[in-house]
Amino acid sequence: MSSGRKHCFTLVEALAAVLILTTGIVAAYGGLSAMQRAEARSRDQDLLQRLADEKYEEFVATQADLRAPSSGDFEDRGLSDIDWEAESEATGVENLQSITVKVQARRGSERDPVGQASGLVYVPPATQGGSAQ
Repeated sequence: MSSGRKHCFTLVEALAAVLILTTGIVAAYGGLSAMQRAEARSRDQDLLQRLADEKYEEFVATQADLRAPSSGDFEDRGLSDIDWEAESEATGVENLQSITVKVQARRGSERDPVGQASGLVYVPPATQGGSAQ
């Protein structure tokens, strides 16, 4: 007859396996969570950059005079929690202004993404109310 002893896992071996498996699951979940946060931040950054580019193009298309800083939000697009601010400064060339448009979520911490677009805009000279001859 054989000895009758069966080969099976001890309680300590089973607990060690469960501990290793739990550690692996927690690490995988942490990595997945970090990837989801990075993807959401990237999506937010992309939206803010597109809005900044569109607002800058609007200033260029309308030839808006930005001698004074202007700002607003995107409530007309259903994005009332996102603000924009436009600043201009003289370039030293007549009728040419440097414009910077910044777009940021209203929560506004320093770590939040910011969309920014800048460039040069021609501003037509102001016309005088005289008669043409």
